Order: sequence, then structure tokens, then C-alpha cells
Amino acid sequence: MSLGTESAIAIDSEGLLWGWGHNDQQRLGLADVVETGIRRPMMLYSLNQLGMKAKKASCGLLHSLILFEDKQGKELLYSVGIKFGSEYAHLGVEEDMAEDQEQPFREVKTFSDRNIVDFMAHDKASLVIIGGGATDADDLYAHKLPDGKKAKGLLHLYKQNGVWKFVTEEDYEQRKAELPDLCFAIKCPIENLTSLDWPDLEAIGKEIFEEAGPADAAAVQQEGVN
Repeated sequence: MSLGTESAIAIDSEGLLWGWGHNDQQRLGLADVVETGIRRPMMLYSLNQLGMKAKKASCGLLHSLILFEDKQGKELLYSVGIKFGSEYAHLGVEEDMAEDQEQPFREVKTFSDRNIVDFMAHDKASLVIIGGGATDADDLYAHKLPDGKKAKGLLHLYKQNGVWKFVTEEDYEQRKAELPDLCFAIKCPIENLTSLDWPDLEAIGKEIFEEAGPADAAAVQQEGVN
């Protein structure tokens, strides 16, 4: 059983879903039930009609997450609920699917081939933990540089005379003096990072120093900004 802020979901011994509480944003998957309180547990028939066995549920403020097992034994993660105002990222699907009030639940296909260890529906976010060995994590923070080389960890990058320069985490201590007052630093890899439209740090730096007084500008130059 999972207890959310205003709703609850329970799974019986046959893998069927029961719910009670508020159905705002159709977080219980009931498209034809008023949003206000369901006073006693009732079968969540729309979800049960999927013909799968529920294994675990998590209730959040605006949505729910449910892990099903189909007849072939494959686990499928579903998000339940619809778009709240302009917010739908917590549902893990495209906007058009998040707006479907006739079927307010769908598979989060990002995890269709993953080993889901645990998950949680929070207020406006979802957390999913997937299983895997060291191989899955080896390249978690691995950057591919334009010359084809790989760098792991925190990567500093900046433009000098129109050319991108990189300082890897491994070389940082030896090369940190090369870094300008303003530069980018990323840890999660970004594909084709040099082809993206990055902010003009030189223009930003100039604006900062122009707005700052002489004493403030001197202090910033002395301390340096990365």
C-alpha cells in the first residue's frame, strides 16, 4: 500500500488495485469519477482492465506510479494522472499523452527495458532506481570531446579566439590557471556540445564589470569567477 498526500493505493493478493482519497488530476486513473474525495476503498477498474498484475504503487501529490507485470512476466512502469497547468514532466511522457483525460495513464517507456529496483512519485517529480553493474555506470560522466578523446568527471570549457578549449577533471589542478574568469563547467555529458548555442560569456562578463563599481570589479577580478 502507498499513502500519498491526499490519496492512497493498495494492491490485493491477486494484484488488483484499490484506491481512495482525492482523484485530482486523475491521479487514481479514474476518468469518470469526480475529483473530490472517494470516501472508501474502491477498485481502480480502469487500471485493472489493463489485464496486468500490479506489483507496487507509489502515490504523489499530483500523480501516481504503478509497476505492473504482464502475462509474459515483463515489468512495465506506468504513470497515472494528467497535466497540471503547464506541468507534465513528472509523468515521464510527451505533453499530448499527459493531456489525455479519457485515458489518464500510460507506460513510461524510458524504463521498458530496464531492471527497476525501486521508484517513488513525489509532489511534482518522479524518482526511479534501476539495477545494473559497474558497466552501466562506467560512462555515466564520460564526455566525448570533438577530437574523439574521452574525459570523465567535471569538464571545464570556454572559447578562446573562437576556438573551444577544454580542461578535464584529471588535468584541472595543473591547468586551472589557464581558465578565464568566466567559463562553463559540466559533469553530465552533452552530445555535440560545441555545436550548441552557448551564452556569450565575454559579453556577460563585460556587462557584470560595467554594472559593478570600480571596487566591486576589482574584487571580482582578484577572486576570479569559474
